[in-house]
Amino acid sequence: MSLKALMIVSGVFGMNGDYTTKMPSMEQCMAQKQIVEAQSSEMTVTCVPRMDEKIDSDRFFAMMELFMSFVTRMREEHRDYCFDNPFSVDCEPRESSSDVESIR
Repeated sequence: MSLKALMIVSGVFGMNGDYTTKMPSMEQCMAQKQIVEAQSSEMTVTCVPRMDEKIDSDRFFAMMELFMSFVTRMREEHRDYCFDNPFSVDCEPRESSSDVESIR
């Protein structure tokens, strides 16, 4: 599997700042880096690894979905436990600062 790269070119570009471009592989980025650096001594070129944004968001949402399933499962297990053990200390209603009656 080839590692994708982002080429960052810094130099004197006026108000626009740095120039970036997505490269299909780190090897191609390094080859292009030498060509760009040969054009001007005032430019610095850096290649950094990158991933597609869609892959990152897909992984993030999959992770969040897994996390929410854990939370839901824990709540269901706690509810089932409290149904079977209604007088347990863990099942007593707790006063919280967000309770409207406790604020009044």
